[in-house]
Amino acid sequence: MAKSENLSKVEWLVERCFHKGNMQEKDRLYDHGKTLCYYKFDDLNFCAVDIITNDNGFISEMVDLKIEPPSPDEVFPHLDLDSYGSLQGELAFWWDVYWGPFWNSLAEDERKEYIEKNNLSPGAVSFLVHHQR
Repeated sequence: MAKSENLSKVEWLVERCFHKGNMQEKDRLYDHGKTLCYYKFDDLNFCAVDIITNDNGFISEMVDLKIEPPSPDEVFPHLDLDSYGSLQGELAFWWDVYWGPFWNSLAEDERKEYIEKNNLSPGAVSFLVHHQR
């Protein structure tokens, strides 16, 4: 799941590594034994991209882009996040698929930096602290 400004970074990397611009919603690319399956879709009011590839160089460069998912406040503006003691439904799905892998990869100082940079609400901060592993 990516903020709209980060989608162009993903598409730029695909174009650079697989020599294909103007990606379709579903695309399969091949280049000298490398394969990339690309699927772009909307989920929870944001753009999500599912990429499967055998190109370790592409994966490494994708990680280096440091694409951040939208914050909990952005994805769930209608929820009082600090009132959720357990994860269920859309909230559990979002945490397990999009947020958890990102959040759990950050060191404590990087988490604090993310919170400050994205001006997370006190409720979202409380929610994150309560559910982090």
